Amino acid sequence: MLPIQAYKQLTSLDFKLLRSIEAGMRSFKYVPIDVVSRKARVRVELASKILSKLCSLGLLMRRLVSYEGYTLTYWGYDCLALKALVDSDFIIGIGKPLGIGKEADVYEGFTPVNERVAVKFHRLGRISFRKTRRFRSYLEDKDNLPWMFQAKIAAKNEYKVLEHLHSIGVKVPKPYTYNRHVVVMSFIYGDPLYVCDYLPNPISFYKSILTEVKKTYRIGGFVHGDLSEYNVIVSEDFLPLIIDWPQAVSIYHPSAERLLKRDIFNIVMFFNRRFGLKLKFKDAFSFIVGAS
Repeated sequence: MLPIQAYKQLTSLDFKLLRSIEAGMRSFKYVPIDVVSRKARVRVELASKILSKLCSLGLLMRRLVSYEGYTLTYWGYDCLALKALVDSDFIIGIGKPLGIGKEADVYEGFTPVNERVAVKFHRLGRISFRKTRRFRSYLEDKDNLPWMFQAKIAAKNEYKVLEHLHSIGVKVPKPYTYNRHVVVMSFIYGDPLYVCDYLPNPISFYKSILTEVKKTYRIGGFVHGDLSEYNVIVSEDFLPLIIDWPQAVSIYHPSAERLLKRDIFNIVMFFNRRFGLKLKFKDAFSFIVGAS
């Protein structure tokens, strides 16, 4: 869960120290207390007191190695992103969780005009990162970055891909903004495809998905890279909305064709299995990449 109660207890000075540690983490695995004190321009004694409070709230980890050092937890990073989004008037509140996964958590959010939005917190870690990193060209040569900073890059990539695809009419959530590892986008209404045992017209819905994949590939220049029944939403008017784009790759990526084939195969097999259809992979592939 998000550290909402901890967030509400933070003062401007608390945030100042959190930002100082964030800056210091580009040079230190655990930022020395004297570096934190200097960056935040507070006395070491006061810094120590505040850092102890932040540790007790779960926002920092403290290590005594050859020196006293601190590093952010994902909760601490959450608080920094939330503070920036609130101060920029993009959101004023966070509601219930909409989806919790290995690579991201999505929550309901509210804007100053009471619009519902989806707030996605990227959470790359050792398990998910090893699985996906080899396909994420934007993370090349980033081995030494802390996981949360790599999650920040993933969030930026997803935002940029969504921004481009939405502008050309692909059915994806509308991106509003991003900060650090968080992307704010339009609220997602509907149910994931994998929970749907009934569709009024499965063939029509299947063709609609392929049309979006084709548009993404032929006009947008991207391959989703992880498409399946788990990241297709069935909207209230039975149209597909494709979500989860951090791993999207350019069609010029060395693995683009293989990933596209996997995406198509996943969709074809799901519809054959769930709805008893006899769809063929080669027909779907030709529809998407062919000259027509």
